[in-house]
Amino acid sequence: QGRADLVAESDERVYVFELKIKGTAQEALAQIKDRGYAEPYRATGKPIHLIGLAFDPATHTLTDALVEQF
Repeated sequence: QGRADLVAESDERVYVFELKIKGTAQEALAQIKDRGYAEPYRATGKPIHLIGLAFDPATHTLTDALVEQF
């Protein structure tokens, strides 16, 4: 199953990030969902935000971002 690229947890929320260099933000979100990266944080009772980020491999700049609430 693996793990997310980054998880940030505050007192009020949990953010689960997946980053793609040669992919899309949609693919990143799908990976978070398909592999269950957010599941361990469900027990916190906090709102969980899934964040997929896509970067251009040549310029290393952000090209797309998608956010969904889990």
